[in-house]
Amino acid sequence: MISVLLCDQNKKWLDSFSTKLKDNMVLSGAVSSGKQAQELLNAKDVDVLVINIATKSYSFFEVVKFVKQKKPKTLIIMVAESKRDVDDYFYNPNEIKKLGIVESFVKPFPIFNLINFIDQSFKHKQWGKISDFDGTTNEDYVEKEESLSDRKFTSLEAEVFCQNNICIFDLFVRIGKNKYIKVFNTSEAIDRSRIEKYLKKDPKLHLYFKTEDRLSYVNFSNQIIKRKMSMTIGKPKELFDMVDTTTKLVVDEIYTKGLPTSLIEESSTLCNNIYDSISYLGNLKKLLNDLLTEDESEKAHVSLTSFFTAIICNNLEWVTEHSRGNIIMGSILHDLGKVKLSTAIRSKKVNQMNDRELAEYKRHPEFGITLLDSVSGVSEQVKQIVYQHHEVNTGEGFPNELTGIRIYPLAKIIAFANFLAGYCMEHKLNPLDAIKSLMVAKDDIMKYDSEVIKAFLRGFIKGVE
Repeated sequence: MISVLLCDQNKKWLDSFSTKLKDNMVLSGAVSSGKQAQELLNAKDVDVLVINIATKSYSFFEVVKFVKQKKPKTLIIMVAESKRDVDDYFYNPNEIKKLGIVESFVKPFPIFNLINFIDQSFKHKQWGKISDFDGTTNEDYVEKEESLSDRKFTSLEAEVFCQNNICIFDLFVRIGKNKYIKVFNTSEAIDRSRIEKYLKKDPKLHLYFKTEDRLSYVNFSNQIIKRKMSMTIGKPKELFDMVDTTTKLVVDEIYTKGLPTSLIEESSTLCNNIYDSISYLGNLKKLLNDLLTEDESEKAHVSLTSFFTAIICNNLEWVTEHSRGNIIMGSILHDLGKVKLSTAIRSKKVNQMNDRELAEYKRHPEFGITLLDSVSGVSEQVKQIVYQHHEVNTGEGFPNELTGIRIYPLAKIIAFANFLAGYCMEHKLNPLDAIKSLMVAKDDIMKYDSEVIKAFLRGFIKGVE
């Protein structure tokens, strides 16, 4: 159930809103002052706070500050009596976003618009209701071709889904350009025999789902990963593949949709899962070798960088639990600024770029921090990691050619993880062989922090044993 707390001076409006909640929502309270709202927030977990900008006795801003510090997972929706009220408090819409407000509504507006926005904000978690049912196979299933746009779909190997007991959304087989066959309906049991004839034609068959459901799969996968590790069930290879796949989907989601609060929350959960999986996985050498030979995409690079970052964090004594989450989040977001580069530049390797293209490419840390500055919920630590992840000890990095102690310590971790991931992928070397190769030609590896490199080696050697 989605718990909703209302704070507005208009009792009639509160009463009207309260009667229109959907079946999947519960009212945690309907109050008229900021003090009452904060007391309720302090006493219980609330999913959504709907608060009027003109709230008194604690002000709107005081309550919002409390939520961001003490209840960061609570979504904040602002309501205003008029556009003039909004203009009196804010210069522009970016200020509202920076404050952590996920959406704002100006009266008068249809209350159902606000209700539907809340419902959609939690759509990615609603697969849980499906899992409460016993999945059954539709015995009357008949294949039917559908004409659907390829642009609306995301795909994963069929084996990923065959490991699950139930469909959390519709699944399709692609039979041609913009042509699909739905093979499983939402809440159906996954019956492998239904796709056997397709698997015989293509052992690496992909099943397709609507991209609008991608965040639902991320949430589902995050929960399954945590469950597998807590119960020590499943094979390390399956867990590794699940973490890798989830990371790539998160990167896709971020690069195409930005960073809404729901995605920041899922990314934070993923960061914890990446870190926790390092101890569970065992032989990292074999697992990472598989990863290196299968995918050369940007999202594969981010996934490998994140694994390397988690290994380093696990073996640096000064990395705290709080910093660890920010460091791994930084590894996931470090190349975010590349979305502002042209397709032509993104498709080239650095050594293939001309001077103009290289100058533009070197701005991607700057582009990244500009994008993050308009997002609430991303820490200053993460922003500095994104901004400095190409700075190196020798001063040959960018964007500011910083040297040694002038480089942000957390950024040094990502700088090495990012470099090594790229080197491994380019030369098709496992991490240990890559470092051996770099030790022969020391110019490159001398650019990076020696303690970070030692931490990586300690963790990786442990993982090989």
